[in-house]
Amino acid sequence: METSETRFERECPQCKKVLLYIRENNRNNADRRGAKCRTCAKIGAKHSEESKRKMRESHNGRKRSEEHKRNISKALKGKRHSEERKKRISEAKRGKKLSEEHKRKVSEAQKGRKHTKETRVRMSIMQGGDGDIERLNSDAYQNRRRDSKSTSLRKECFERDSYTCKCCGLRGNNLNAHHILPWATHKEFRYKLWNIITLCVICHEEEHKRLRKAKKEQEIFEST
Repeated sequence: METSETRFERECPQCKKVLLYIRENNRNNADRRGAKCRTCAKIGAKHSEESKRKMRESHNGRKRSEEHKRNISKALKGKRHSEERKKRISEAKRGKKLSEEHKRKVSEAQKGRKHTKETRVRMSIMQGGDGDIERLNSDAYQNRRRDSKSTSLRKECFERDSYTCKCCGLRGNNLNAHHILPWATHKEFRYKLWNIITLCVICHEEEHKRLRKAKKEQEIFEST
């Protein structure tokens, strides 16, 4: 079909968008090839390693405006990474250490946020629990962790260790009683004094991070 401006039309076979051609010969060639519009042609296309390198170099040192950041955030909202993508991200970040400035920004961004029930279940399982959030949040469970037996054992642990963190040597009130064999998986050793040591809040958190990492590495090893 020839328009008043001597242009020839055809539809994109995928999105049905009308494409215009100056020459009829070009339109006929596109029809034979089943050519798509530029947008559809990019779907599923993969950049070469050289192309990726050039894009990285062109973005080095470039700062995004606040509006640009907001637009990216809106575009990504609700989207989830595939398992393959998650694995690549994990491998790329392995061994990297966050700067103190980065940690501070992450901490500020997370303030006031609440984990979804699904996330809390995953965290529970990852830390050796059974993922039963309703039970963990119940008054009966919380009171059991604060019962007189637990309180007494905690005090005994602190007195035995002279109110000193067994990891970094910090002495004071900002201390936790850490179960060497986890509370969730070793019920028979929950109230054994030899199974509890004194750690400061920071060392306690780092110890649980180490345990989670070791558990994850063990799962990867067993799955290979």
